[in-house]
Amino acid sequence: MIDVRSGLTRFVERLGRRHRASEKRERPDGARERRFVQPHVDKSTHRYAPSFFEGRGFLNETHPKVEELVDDIRGKLEPGDHAKLYEAGYFARGPVLEIGRLHGRSTVVLAMGIRDGRGDGHLTSIEYDDRYLPWARRHLKSHRLLKRVTLLQGDSSTIVRGLDATFDTVFVDGDHSYDGVIADIGALEGRIAPTGVIMFHDYFHPLNETGEYGVRRAVDERKDDLGLEYRGRFGGIALFERVANRRARANPRMAARQVAHDDPGGREGGPRRSV
Repeated sequence: MIDVRSGLTRFVERLGRRHRASEKRERPDGARERRFVQPHVDKSTHRYAPSFFEGRGFLNETHPKVEELVDDIRGKLEPGDHAKLYEAGYFARGPVLEIGRLHGRSTVVLAMGIRDGRGDGHLTSIEYDDRYLPWARRHLKSHRLLKRVTLLQGDSSTIVRGLDATFDTVFVDGDHSYDGVIADIGALEGRIAPTGVIMFHDYFHPLNETGEYGVRRAVDERKDDLGLEYRGRFGGIALFERVANRRARANPRMAARQVAHDDPGGREGGPRRSV
């Protein structure tokens, strides 16, 4: 005799497992487990386009209005910068780092994305010039975002080296000199999570050609050390994903440092000092 009830029970259980697996693969907003749903490697225009969700539009009603919402804050962000920073904050999977904030325009945009997103990101923002701290604090407070941000003052490379954290999303817009960007990149080595997102502002600025800015030169020289791959231009932002450390493969010592960062517990789950 066929047990119809037990067969139906097994079918319902299988259906439930498939549904749960599908929910894990694709979130309701269209963002899947893989980080870059729409990489734009050949993109060279200033316009915004989604990277972390499918489609051509915006995430919600706030997304297209972000630039207007922070219009009272001084800053030099392009329209594409605002939209990409909000999207990056929205999809942040962990701690977020900002290097350089001045009056806090980009800080507020990132924090808005974190607030509206589904992740558990918290923003750490570093600025060298303490004259801007009251302004940043005031703007964050007026947007009710102060609790989502830790404001730090001082030399960014020194501070980053002292932070006991691995960052999922990073926005670099601090010292634009070659030496300054090199110092920030060096401090970030071993502190960006696998599949982490890093955005360099003013990478495309014409002053990179004259040498007054050293953003592009520094990034191009050191991107392999961080294992970065280019994912497109959005406003003045060059967007990269940390995928692997190419130079580490040819350097056993560097490879060991990267493994210590990516797998801090080791194969046996024992303690290992993060580098």
